[in-house]
Amino acid sequence: MKIYSFLTILFVCCVTVCADVVPLKGIFTISAGDYKLDISGEQKLCITKIFYKGYPIGMNTGFYGSILAPVKSQFVGAGHTEGGEEKIVSVELSVDGKKQDIVADIDFKGQTVKLTKTSILDKLQVSVELAITDDGIRIDKKFEALDDQSVFSFYIFQFCWTNQTENWMVGRPDGTTQSGVFQSNNSWLLLKERELLWYALFDPKVQKGIMGYFASYYPRQGQYMLWDKKVYHKFYFWPNLPKVIKKGTKSRIYTMILKGLSAKSEEWEKAANASAAALAEKYSQPSMSDNLHFDFENAAGTDAFNGEKCLLVQGNGSFRCEKVPVSLQKNSTYKMSFVIRKTPDVSSRGSDHFVLVGRYDENRKFHILGTCASNTPKDNKWHSVTLQLQTSENTFNGNVYIYNKNSNGSVWLDELDIEKTE
Repeated sequence: MKIYSFLTILFVCCVTVCADVVPLKGIFTISAGDYKLDISGEQKLCITKIFYKGYPIGMNTGFYGSILAPVKSQFVGAGHTEGGEEKIVSVELSVDGKKQDIVADIDFKGQTVKLTKTSILDKLQVSVELAITDDGIRIDKKFEALDDQSVFSFYIFQFCWTNQTENWMVGRPDGTTQSGVFQSNNSWLLLKERELLWYALFDPKVQKGIMGYFASYYPRQGQYMLWDKKVYHKFYFWPNLPKVIKKGTKSRIYTMILKGLSAKSEEWEKAANASAAALAEKYSQPSMSDNLHFDFENAAGTDAFNGEKCLLVQGNGSFRCEKVPVSLQKNSTYKMSFVIRKTPDVSSRGSDHFVLVGRYDENRKFHILGTCASNTPKDNKWHSVTLQLQTSENTFNGNVYIYNKNSNGSVWLDELDIEKTE
């Protein structure tokens, strides 16, 4: 019994030690081709500086890494400790497939250098793989909720690009672009962007720049921002997530490719477009299905039309609306069908409980593709509804909105199908 107890204690102690890897003190470097990254031990083995052809395009004037805020202003990750400290679970460094001992003040150089890290931010376990080659820098990230995790904000990607960059440009999945000039006036850019495939910054003085490309792009993936500050021009991306990530939830993989740009000042936008086109051939966007089906088996409504669950829009006396994101092909006709149920105590006005298909454009103007279900009976029975949708020359990335306003009654939706027709 004593031996068993001793072994049990020893095992627990080993797990405890392994669960919080002691961070390195100092900085080491990984490099390949034209790219070099400084990695900071004090900042939980996150990037602290990025070089392209010897030019410091990413500065150590702020934090990189993934930053979680369970509540407002309580940040966890890299050098942030307001909401707690990031705990490193495991880390591994390899050069051309050979594992390396991590030592400060060393430049680990090869054709392919990889740094993998798993750490815990509050109740999220975040895994990162950072790979650097002569072709660029690839960052893959994913997370799993070890317990229910409240989320005020979660920056999956953030980069502190040098304030010497003067020009910026973004590209969207539909092929359109937008460009501008930094003012270093603490303003926020890109907040109106709903779909972003890549972004680029350029310093005309040295004729070099950087591009960030979402190799894992999918429609309505999240929000973007460029913070036009005096100390840096910082890019942020945070994914669309619920306010509480349920225990056991595993995320998709978020992938960003960083590519350097070298061009004459007057040709930099052309160079950015060419680089984006090459990446688009290598990392294709997700194909948009001709048919979409939603059974809402993960929703909260019970007593479903089919299966165990359905979508419930419970009235609160004022405004209630649920959104179902959809992506449709351009210049196409679709038939939308679903079943809907309303209790007798919903609003007496049909315009308060109906279904709408619409989207906001980049200028925050709302476009309606169609509306229906305002006149379905309020008899607590399921009713079938159909609606024809016609998209324009632009890919439609929007929502199906289910409204229940000015009532305490209930509206349920189930078996939503959107099928492409000839």
